[in-house]
Amino acid sequence: MYGFTDNNISSNEIKTYGFIRFATASPKIKVGNISYNSKEIIRLIKEANLNSVSLLLFPELIITGNTCGDLLLSDDFINAAKNSLIYILKETKKLDIVIIIGLPMLFNNFLYNVAAFVYKGEIIGIVPNTNMNNLSKYFSYIYNFDEVTFNNNEKIPFGVNLIFNNPNNSLRLKINFDNEITPYINPYNNANLVCNLVNLPYTLDNYEKYFESIKIKSSIEKNCQMFSSNGFGESTVSSVYSGSCAIFENGETIFSIESNLENEIIYGDIDISFLESIKKNSAYIEENKIINFYQNDKNFKLNRDIKQNPFIKNDDRYFERMLKIVSIGVATRIASINNCPSVIGISGGIDSTLSLLITIEAYKILGLNSDKIICVTMSGFGTSENSYNNATSLINSLNITHKNIDIKELSKSVFNLIGHNEKDYNIVFENVQARERTLILMSIANQIGGIVIGTGDMSEIALGWSTYNGDHMSMYNPIGNIPKTLVKEFVLWLSNTKYSNIKNILTNINSAYSSPELKPVNIEKQKSEDIVGSYDLNDFFIYYFIKYGFSKEKILFLAKNAFENKYSSEKIESTFKLFCKRFFSSQWKRETSPPSPEVFSFGLSPKKYSIPSENFLD
Repeated sequence: MYGFTDNNISSNEIKTYGFIRFATASPKIKVGNISYNSKEIIRLIKEANLNSVSLLLFPELIITGNTCGDLLLSDDFINAAKNSLIYILKETKKLDIVIIIGLPMLFNNFLYNVAAFVYKGEIIGIVPNTNMNNLSKYFSYIYNFDEVTFNNNEKIPFGVNLIFNNPNNSLRLKINFDNEITPYINPYNNANLVCNLVNLPYTLDNYEKYFESIKIKSSIEKNCQMFSSNGFGESTVSSVYSGSCAIFENGETIFSIESNLENEIIYGDIDISFLESIKKNSAYIEENKIINFYQNDKNFKLNRDIKQNPFIKNDDRYFERMLKIVSIGVATRIASINNCPSVIGISGGIDSTLSLLITIEAYKILGLNSDKIICVTMSGFGTSENSYNNATSLINSLNITHKNIDIKELSKSVFNLIGHNEKDYNIVFENVQARERTLILMSIANQIGGIVIGTGDMSEIALGWSTYNGDHMSMYNPIGNIPKTLVKEFVLWLSNTKYSNIKNILTNINSAYSSPELKPVNIEKQKSEDIVGSYDLNDFFIYYFIKYGFSKEKILFLAKNAFENKYSSEKIESTFKLFCKRFFSSQWKRETSPPSPEVFSFGLSPKKYSIPSENFLD
């Protein structure tokens, strides 16, 4: 079976945080052999149920086969399909699994190609295929009723507008038939799960296009899309069917297989609560009939890869777009001030390095060279030899104007003016240096009629890891919406592409640990992550808290899953507690942050994210 990886996540936690296991299957059949097909279907249903699947999707006309041709005109054949469904209902009555299964059914003397929604031996609803396709001559595509009777039992809801709703876990399911390479996309679809029964022959171009279309559809509709297509055993007189199956969640491929010849089920653990969170602020046109069914969540171990670095993608286009966004932002600001010069404080660290490279790209956009950029190094009491060498090597290799100003004597004069003991290495000692550096940068900018480019990243802004009106301040900050882990990957990408000529220098800078370097090295070797916590954890928290607003419990659950082989539960919990404390107590700094270009659909700039600065949250 596909889509499984072992881990040790508690099954009880899965229920709490909204994950539901779905599956899609395309069994090997014998076209027209209804008895054989029924047994194969039941076998797969029981296998899926043993693996804690809540819902299993089968292909269109799976009971009979999609290519049985004129057998569909036989009354005995249609009755056999009906009896097969009755048999399946009986065999699955005690199983706690929803089944969506395709078959031909006769209602009011018209034959319909339908999907039956089956749960615990009952048909909850029936959805007809109203799309014209290669089977059009056999089926009716028009109906004027919304209920049908099956096997002389009670009325069953019938129609294309049915939404199957489970109040126990917020699952809202819609059934859809597809026979087009480009499926219909409905951005107002209120379902968080769409089950597609697909009738597309396997050709060189069909499935690549269809896979991509369904993936895009799941992103636009903000839901889970899964599909199952007919496979091995269908007639190959004119076409071949490969049994393709796939599950997508909000534009991400959870699992897919193009050719399913192994009789295997495709599994996917889908986060319904996540889909609910991204849909909650969307508008929907509700024209559906709601059909309630009640199924409890199942116990299972999560088989889902939770990325440690959700901000990072291994895709050149991703970084190319990001570079365009931030460099255009800087270029527009500079152009609006008569193509003014720029001043950047270069520490030898990763953040100021990225800000400098972005600024160089901005001047290129304006058709200007880098002689309008002034880089300033400002050695203080804690500046290491390695940082200073990295800074000067970077500036010299890029042929940028360099000013070197030692701030130690200037800082001592401020200590003397305010009566501070220069041997007291407290916050006053640190912040005086940070503010003197900003004073110098602003003054040089005034001298040349330019602006100061900021160097504070999103992680530092979230954690309040800056000195107010010190390194917190600039005229424009290109990296204010880029988190630390992504800053490092961004510089790595630049070192392998546009700036490969200085790769060694950029590699040295990227490999150094992050430090404010404000205290003398012989007094304390400052490491930012020793103070604010690991940046990979903090960026993980930023992503799920700011972007999705997940609860504390769910964020911790996801983090423990993602980092189970890297950090202990205690480490993750203590870092998250520190993150919350620093994040909520730093809003007053963020309210006066300089402008930064929007890189993602979310961010921490004052216009993008707003909470009371006088908050009293625990």
